[in-house]
Amino acid sequence: MTASKPFPGLADVPTVIEAGVPGYDVASWERAAAPAKTPRPVIDKVRAALVKALATPQCRSATPSSA
Repeated sequence: MTASKPFPGLADVPTVIEAGVPGYDVASWERAAAPAKTPRPVIDKVRAALVKALATPQCRSATPSSA
């Protein structure tokens, strides 16, 4: 677990700091990609689905930025 605080869904898994690596700090980001020449309607549909999913309470409560 690389977050600075334990993740509620993984309460039994220690963070890297708790496991003995003081000062451990990692920042990361995720992305979505599609092949070149993917039709715009497909891109728009996938984007809308991602935006909808990321706005759900379940997803927002699982991200460190909402803590």
